[in-house]
Amino acid sequence: MVTDVGMGRDEALNGSLDPDPGTGDGGSGLRDRALARAKAAFYGPIAAYAAAHAVVMALFAWSLAHQHGRFLFALSSWDADWYTKIAKHGYENHLHYSHSGRIEQMRIAFFPLLPMLERGISTTTGLDPHNAGIVISLVASLVAAVGIHAVLKDRLGNRAALVAVALWAAAPPSIYESSAYSEPLFTAVTVWALWALLRRRWLTAAGLTVAAGLCRSSAVTLIGLVCLLALVEAVRSRGRDWRAVVAVVLAPMGFIGYMVYLGIHTGHYDAWFKAEKAPYWESSFDFGKSTWDALRGLAGFDGVHNADFLATVLVGGVVVTSIVALYFVIRDRRLPWELVAWTVLTVLFSLLTGGGFSSKARFLLPCFILWAPFASWFAKSRTSSMVLGVVVIALVGGWFGAYFLGPANHMSP
Repeated sequence: MVTDVGMGRDEALNGSLDPDPGTGDGGSGLRDRALARAKAAFYGPIAAYAAAHAVVMALFAWSLAHQHGRFLFALSSWDADWYTKIAKHGYENHLHYSHSGRIEQMRIAFFPLLPMLERGISTTTGLDPHNAGIVISLVASLVAAVGIHAVLKDRLGNRAALVAVALWAAAPPSIYESSAYSEPLFTAVTVWALWALLRRRWLTAAGLTVAAGLCRSSAVTLIGLVCLLALVEAVRSRGRDWRAVVAVVLAPMGFIGYMVYLGIHTGHYDAWFKAEKAPYWESSFDFGKSTWDALRGLAGFDGVHNADFLATVLVGGVVVTSIVALYFVIRDRRLPWELVAWTVLTVLFSLLTGGGFSSKARFLLPCFILWAPFASWFAKSRTSSMVLGVVVIALVGGWFGAYFLGPANHMSP
């Protein structure tokens, strides 16, 4: 009989790699085990995601029904509607200003990958772009779930990685994972770019980073990390690793390409930066002043009679929790420094950039690593306690979504 004495760690965990003497077919046994592991890595995170997110969507749907709301309309409202307008009409070919000379809101503020996909699906299937965006987000969220599990399972273990997927699916801003917003798509390509980067698969990481750069401005943190590591490898190998050299050049092309396109299209190479300063958006790097002002006002209960107070409380809770989680992420030596560095940079990018405070929770959604410490703690508890904890968070997520997307039903269709 074969024992685990003298076997490697993987063999001891997964069983002997020797063929079963009773079968006489070692190759078939290996293939069967590999297939079983592949299925577990695929179906496990999808099941964890679907179970947790179903609770979010059930409470969201129940709340909308009591408000006489429209389910699909709510999921394709606010920023999602801007993406649909781009899919239908494209971008403006010049900057728009008000009579007072102030820049107006324009479609060019939104990156092109999601509306391009919406237009493609709408053209080929006849599906309305609003609904196409929802489909894209649902598929992207499942792809992201599998990627989150793939990135974390070797660091935290399979159970904790599945819990991390469930927590990401249940998080307060998780309603946007089923909405026609760009966060699910951005998370999917970013997670798999990080997965490739950890394995130094330079071309895969760079290609996915191009997609991220066509999706959201926060891709600059991923672009910087991929370019830096690829450059270090290119220098270390004295240019012999051509894939690393190509990655340095390729990775920023999505973001840069969109900026160049807008420059040619509108005649202003800073068109996107100008559009971000439009009324109500007013998004520019302010070293965290707007975030600090919101949190400081919340701590002092300023604006307690303001209609936005509850929104500030909810988002403030997500922000503070994320900062606490970031502390534990930095301390967790099991996590590769690349993941920690990307998470720190992305959280800082989200919190140090101005704009509406109510969007901060959504901007933090792609930072899946923030759930790693909580997942590790939950995974050590009994299954019943773990499930109860995820369900409670999911209920908060459903209520959070109803609060922020429910008011869309008061708009005109």
